[in-house]
Amino acid sequence: MLDEYGLTPKQKAWCDFYIESGNAREAARKAGYKYPEQSAIDNTGKQSCKAYIAMRMQPTEEKRIASADEVLQFLTDVMMGRVKDQFGLDASLQDRIKAGQELMKRYAVADLRQQTTMARLDSLFVEFKAAIQEPAQEAGKALPEAVEAPQEEP
Repeated sequence: MLDEYGLTPKQKAWCDFYIESGNAREAARKAGYKYPEQSAIDNTGKQSCKAYIAMRMQPTEEKRIASADEVLQFLTDVMMGRVKDQFGLDASLQDRIKAGQELMKRYAVADLRQQTTMARLDSLFVEFKAAIQEPAQEAGKALPEAVEAPQEEP
């Protein structure tokens, strides 16, 4: 009798034991295979076993990797002194400052870079406009009104 992944109850048990231990031969022995070494080799190569293990491991992997929001929250907690070290002491001032710097990298520096880039683009636009006005003035033509400086968004 096969399940939705095409696994027998013994194969499913092998997969579950394999996820727990990480040892294919030991998982085959616990699942009740007569020849654990050969069964371990066979099961590790089966697509149905691989698919089942991948499905079971996905939530585990997602829980093990911190999201960006979790990292920012942790850095904020360290900076605010809400996180204790391994001895139950408050985070050192050096650690709190470092956490603050890491947070600033994600907020203020991005804003500063954007402001610097916009200022540079504005100065390039002024230079461009002056460069095209000179030949136009020499030829006695006015600069088209369509060329205007971009408006900064609020």
